[in-house]
Amino acid sequence: MGNQSDLNYGLPIPFSYTLQSIAYTSKAITTNNSIIFNIVHYPFNTNESPTVLQNSVAVNGLYSIVSIKKIAPSAGNLVAEIVSTQNLTDDNGKYRLSFILTSNDSL
Repeated sequence: MGNQSDLNYGLPIPFSYTLQSIAYTSKAITTNNSIIFNIVHYPFNTNESPTVLQNSVAVNGLYSIVSIKKIAPSAGNLVAEIVSTQNLTDDNGKYRLSFILTSNDSL
């Protein structure tokens, strides 16, 4: 079903990383839908402030790939915060975000 997110609770990533891009896919009757969201990194270390990796990422239609290339400075939660949606009218619609990232930590 995926990973639900909330403030300071998202996809846990146990290392510093670079968010390379985001892939969006949908399976819905309507194809004119759109979603705008912010991507925020919430560090596990609560003494560090959250880092906005990208504001106002817009995806629409059946699929989109958005290049980001932003660095998260430490381990933490990767969170998609929805800003707005349009035409998400299919009750059985499915919408997925996939994050493509690379580790900044040496092996």
